[in-house]
Amino acid sequence: MSFDFLLLGIVTVLIGLGLVMIFSASYALANNYFEDSTYYLMRQLQWLVLGSFVMVAAALFDYRKLRHLSVAMMVVTVVLLLAVLVLGGERLGATRYLGRNGSIQPSELAKLTITIYIAYWLTSKGDRLRNVSYGLLPFAVLLGLVAVLIVLQPDFDTTVIIVVSSLVMFFVAGADLRQLLVSLAVAMATLYFAIIRTDYASQRIADFVVGLTDPLKSSDQVWKSVKALATGGVVGTGLGDAQSKFLGGVPLPWSDSIFAIIGEELGFIGTITVVALFIALTLRGLHIAMRSPDRFGLVLGCGLTAWLAFQAFANMAVSTAMLPYSGQTLPFISYGGSSLVTCMAAVGVLLSISRYGTRDPAPIRRSGEPTGTGLPNAHEPQAAARAGRGWNWWPRLPDLGRAGGVSDPRPARSSSRAISSLSVKSSSAGRAGALGRRITRTRRTIARRTGSARRQSNNRTATGTRRIPRRR
Repeated sequence: MSFDFLLLGIVTVLIGLGLVMIFSASYALANNYFEDSTYYLMRQLQWLVLGSFVMVAAALFDYRKLRHLSVAMMVVTVVLLLAVLVLGGERLGATRYLGRNGSIQPSELAKLTITIYIAYWLTSKGDRLRNVSYGLLPFAVLLGLVAVLIVLQPDFDTTVIIVVSSLVMFFVAGADLRQLLVSLAVAMATLYFAIIRTDYASQRIADFVVGLTDPLKSSDQVWKSVKALATGGVVGTGLGDAQSKFLGGVPLPWSDSIFAIIGEELGFIGTITVVALFIALTLRGLHIAMRSPDRFGLVLGCGLTAWLAFQAFANMAVSTAMLPYSGQTLPFISYGGSSLVTCMAAVGVLLSISRYGTRDPAPIRRSGEPTGTGLPNAHEPQAAARAGRGWNWWPRLPDLGRAGGVSDPRPARSSSRAISSLSVKSSSAGRAGALGRRITRTRRTIARRTGSARRQSNNRTATGTRRIPRRR
């Protein structure tokens, strides 16, 4: 099976649009500060080359092997997050960067590695995920540990994206709906208490609340972004003619506020095109995830797609005053090396799922092996075929009393093999397999003692009853 070229085309269009808008939004200030109008564009092109190599390598790499590398990737991520707290450089009131020029942001890498590790961890639990001691509590501790390291930087925006995408994976993997609601409530309460203890975060929340009642009193960043979008109108002022990108306009027009520049220069047509591209990317990512024949590919694909979709929504919602101001970049479009490389790596993993997930036939499930929840499994070819036609979301609701096992859609066979066509729950799959083997051995023993199958057929009368030979 080849790569999903539709997804690759969508990402290529987004990156191309991003390069154009980065140059348009930065050439004036770059010429004033660095005497080089292409300063930001050339640096973004360097990161694009690196990101292209990473994306191609991830696409050629079998995504199923990421399960064996996920623990090592998680350890490296935790070490980098700890190094930021000790050795990181401060910028704009936060300590988030490593490197001499502050060009490496480990929290961006954490989005990718944490998604991979949590996908592996959730799918490894099987049916035990609904057990609180095996599912909810370890999941909360694991996610809370990583979230604390990112909050201490502080970086609440990245924390929210990681938590939301992790909860999406938790649901897709088969968590109980009540557990999911409890996790969401605890996460929101913890985040609230962390925000009110941080000056700049609490101020942003207060400005956002005031702006809901009176837009003129909202924060300066949000007000300038909304004004830039309103100035663009339907067709925009023209590429390169935005006034909000100059000194005194929107903050970081080539990065955090690039969506406002798109709205001012390309108008409503440009902004709705960007929104449509991200909707297409989200739908394509979910399509790839649902076609995956194993639960790891399904959960991982949904997690990566949720991350990219929520990050794009957060950036655009800030520019339209729907969310408090944050420093999240617009994926594939905003200037930022760490963000571009990790987003392209995520696309590479999705391309790997589209390639390896449907190329090789899935092996037959061994008896006694857990089937997990109602998700396609690598050892369930029938479920994989159903996932290729489209995933039924209604059975995913955990509290509707449905069995967790996947039923066999094939028609029932003859009565001698009826045991193989029964649908059983995953918890009794081992006993059913053992019973089937015992029945098979018993049939063979009876066949040996009563003669061959041909002799049995010859000894039957026209009425179907067996004829008992006379003794001589």
